[in-house]
Amino acid sequence: MLFTIALSKGWDIWQYNVENTFIHADIDQEIYMIQPVGFEKGVRKVYRLKKALYGLKQSPRLWYQHLSLILGDLGFKTLPFDKGVFIYRTK
Repeated sequence: MLFTIALSKGWDIWQYNVENTFIHADIDQEIYMIQPVGFEKGVRKVYRLKKALYGLKQSPRLWYQHLSLILGDLGFKTLPFDKGVFIYRTK
């Protein structure tokens, strides 16, 4: 659908793959995790997370909030029917 809209409007499409996406988003609540097996022998620790990690159910939502805040500050808008598409309008 996005490609159809872009073609009909003569828009350029830029797509990015951000590696390690989830680790850039701050966590909006307290989340603790047990130290992974094999990390340190004989010592079991609990860690309070400061950033999202892969595997957390909150990570995709936190990443989207982080990304949309940055892109919004740069002047991008989302489509009303697809919040995953960001558009930057120029004259």
